[in-house]
Amino acid sequence: MKNKIVIKILVFGIIFLFFGAGITAGMNSNFLKENKNVQIKSNFDTGKSWVGMFQDEILLIPDWSNDRVLGFDPYDGSYIGEIIPDDGRLSSPKCAIASSRGTIFVSDQIEDAVFEYNIDGNYITTIVNQASSGIDNIRGITVYNGYLYVTVFEGSYAQTIQRFNLNGGSQTTWTSVQINSPFDIHLRSNDALVANAGSDAIERYDHSGSWLGTFVGTGIEWPSQIYECSNGNLYITGSFSPAGIYKYDQNGVLLNYYSIARTMRGVYELGNGLLLFTTDQSVSTYNPTNAQIIDIYTNGNFHFIHLLSGENQPPNEPSNPYPTNGATGVLLNETLSWIGGDPNSGDTVTYDLYFGTTTPPPQLVSNQSAATYNPGIMNSNTKYYWKIVAWDNHGAATPGVIWNFTTKENTPPDTPTIDGPKSGKAGIQCDYILNSIDSDGDEIRFIVDWDDGDNETTMFVSSGTDLTVSHTWNAKGTYIISFKSEDEYGAESGLGTLEVTIPRTRQLNILENLLERIFEIFPKAFPIIRFLLRL
Repeated sequence: MKNKIVIKILVFGIIFLFFGAGITAGMNSNFLKENKNVQIKSNFDTGKSWVGMFQDEILLIPDWSNDRVLGFDPYDGSYIGEIIPDDGRLSSPKCAIASSRGTIFVSDQIEDAVFEYNIDGNYITTIVNQASSGIDNIRGITVYNGYLYVTVFEGSYAQTIQRFNLNGGSQTTWTSVQINSPFDIHLRSNDALVANAGSDAIERYDHSGSWLGTFVGTGIEWPSQIYECSNGNLYITGSFSPAGIYKYDQNGVLLNYYSIARTMRGVYELGNGLLLFTTDQSVSTYNPTNAQIIDIYTNGNFHFIHLLSGENQPPNEPSNPYPTNGATGVLLNETLSWIGGDPNSGDTVTYDLYFGTTTPPPQLVSNQSAATYNPGIMNSNTKYYWKIVAWDNHGAATPGVIWNFTTKENTPPDTPTIDGPKSGKAGIQCDYILNSIDSDGDEIRFIVDWDDGDNETTMFVSSGTDLTVSHTWNAKGTYIISFKSEDEYGAESGLGTLEVTIPRTRQLNILENLLERIFEIFPKAFPIIRFLLRL
């Protein structure tokens, strides 16, 4: 820790040598720029205040050098004010995010800790630190579905992603696979992405931490922040040459590259269409249309950008179940549905489904985005219990009540009737007509065993409908056809049978062929010989 503090002091000294002329006592004046593509805006208060703004939205940007967190407007990127001041606790704030419980989590790279602050910028508690969890040199953090994910570069859990509950307990190594100097982690609805600065790659994982493959493997030098747009596209910053902002679609296909010759850190798409980005010297905007850069704030070393919305409300309680609560006679293949949603505009909601024949029901599905689910064919005349738990993308959850319904009785169809020949010839097709009645009016299909190694399952037809099936036996013998009907819910009839005889097919020799020809010419001659030869 002392070595890190010494390093930081040296960094401050270098910054002072290069930029001391622009650092004033108030830390609020901008540097004069000679670059014609860079426009300067005043850092003085714009009239906006953080006090009372928690019902709105604000962008949190840590100032690594000055040990504080600043606020910016998510529409145009304008500076709002200091959100968390230098309270003597922060040494190098890297990432500031909404905690999902109305507070702010801040990761500190030198202090090796995640701190919690209230919305007034007052310290609440230390969630995790090196002493409690072995983490060291941490960077990006995120909260998802009630868990805190921390990127760790050094220490007892070097080159891993550590996961905690929101109180810092239940620590687990979420993954250590394909991790090389992790800088940021971003969880999407179906997977997670990790920016590895050491390997210049973005790796992809499932929500349990299992590696799914490399999402982006080339092109980005020292990837830092991963930002997901509302349409699923991604912006990723590359810190070193070729530095800039990379735009990808949701599958990792490069859509665009915006070259910015600065040491890039964070990125966010503003409401006005510009891109807000941070560097080791400034908070700036970039216009993708004309490549114009405007510096918004220049006193510090700035890192990740994250949105803090008005106080997060948990998702709506799941309601309006179908089948309705207490329903009877429910179809055995019914699809379950409900109404969910979230009161916070822009929040995404996923659902856990609990379903079974006992109460409380066991969990069957987790983290699905659709408000419908088909459990497959259910048992007849059975009472089922189910419950939905809704989660938003900030980790807030709302459980629903336990609902129930009872499925309908299901009577199996009658044993099929069969109409067709009881004998045939080898190599000649035989046709049979099957029919079965289902007293429930369910659709049915037929399952036939031809007794020669061939089996057949027909398409579904309406109850009482004739269905023709055909078969060819290629060898003599006696065959027992077995057949049954099955309704659309899997209930089967009794088994029916039919015996079919296929006699031997005679092979005529030359003499028999000659005699047959003679008998064709003299059909009434040689009756005894004809009888013996059966011609």
